[in-house]
Amino acid sequence: MNVKRSFRPTLEGLEARWVPATIKLIGGNLFVSNPVSTSLSIVSIAPGKVQVADGSIVTVTGVGGLISVTGTNKAETIFINAIPSPFPGNVIVNAKNGNDNIFFGGKFGGNLTFLGGLGDDLVSVGAATLVGGSMTYLGGLGSNDLVLNAPLQTGGNLTVVGLNDLTGSGPLTVFGNVSLTTIPNTAVPMNITPTGIMKIGGMFNVISGSGADTITLTSPTVNIGGNVNLNLGDGNNSVTLAPLAGTLSGNLSVTTGSGIDTVTLASALTVAGNAMFSLGEDVNGFSFGPSAVVLGNLMLAVGNGNNSPMTVAGTVAGNLSLTQGNGANGTVNITTVPGGMFTYRGGNGTGSVQLLGAGTYLVDMTYGTGGTNILTINNTALVLNGIVRGTGGTNTFNQIAGTLAPTLQLIQFP
Repeated sequence: MNVKRSFRPTLEGLEARWVPATIKLIGGNLFVSNPVSTSLSIVSIAPGKVQVADGSIVTVTGVGGLISVTGTNKAETIFINAIPSPFPGNVIVNAKNGNDNIFFGGKFGGNLTFLGGLGDDLVSVGAATLVGGSMTYLGGLGSNDLVLNAPLQTGGNLTVVGLNDLTGSGPLTVFGNVSLTTIPNTAVPMNITPTGIMKIGGMFNVISGSGADTITLTSPTVNIGGNVNLNLGDGNNSVTLAPLAGTLSGNLSVTTGSGIDTVTLASALTVAGNAMFSLGEDVNGFSFGPSAVVLGNLMLAVGNGNNSPMTVAGTVAGNLSLTQGNGANGTVNITTVPGGMFTYRGGNGTGSVQLLGAGTYLVDMTYGTGGTNILTINNTALVLNGIVRGTGGTNTFNQIAGTLAPTLQLIQFP
């Protein structure tokens, strides 16, 4: 009778030395903890075989479900490598406190989870990486970075909490949602400035605190399948969405608190839904470039303050709405006629609007009380229709070029 022998996972010591780190293998799950050196390496070298190096080297067989790594409270470097052999399971790295560097690359069948502590942690994509599940990076209370030095693709979601910088030129492909959050209730700034191609199947959500945040997407292509929500809080924030080509298939929402905020939409960016911008008090600037497109409505509201001149030069297929707060606001230039109505509500102070596009503007405009209010039209192919209201102050209508429709109503505009 042939006797079938069951396979038993084993640990193979190389060079007759035991690795200083503590290793446990339980039911196909590998647990590595208490590394002694400041550099720990975990490598999937063959199906079911994982090599652990912490000064000395050991090979563990029968690993397939989980690799769990627990660091120390010292600064250390941890390498997670699924090259040359893909790892089919999940990976969890708890770096604990200290300023830690984590590098990873290769193919992972499950989820990747990185846990940071009180230190400033850096997680880097060191080689082309394919994650079958989701990637979660909980940075803890430090200033934490994610660097895309190589392509990263996740089959699920990408979640980063406690983020300071997201940089790198490696392409980013996420089939699920992307959620990026700073440390709650702090002034740690968030800088999202990747330059590689970005493809996101679901939503793109950013939440920050009171720091000076910079969101710059200028890669060759940005395609996002869901809604884009940027909630940047107080502080001097800058948002630049200017890929060479890109489509936001859902709605775009940008919200800021008090501070000097600047929002720019440029290049060939198309928003398939509505675009909504709510900028808080202080000096704000807004620019909507001539190549950008919003297929729904565009709504812009700015708070009190001496807001900078603003330009709407791109295509708005739906309605265009602008609300200004109190203060000496710079001139608003509308150089392209929106497909729907242009609604304007001015604050108490200076309000100046120039309509410069060719076509018929259907307007519903109400200027604020007090201050100096100006409406200028300047295009020979322009037709002005609708209603323009002055509610006090000094109101001036400049008809440099253009035609007034017979049904136009000018109230308190001499």
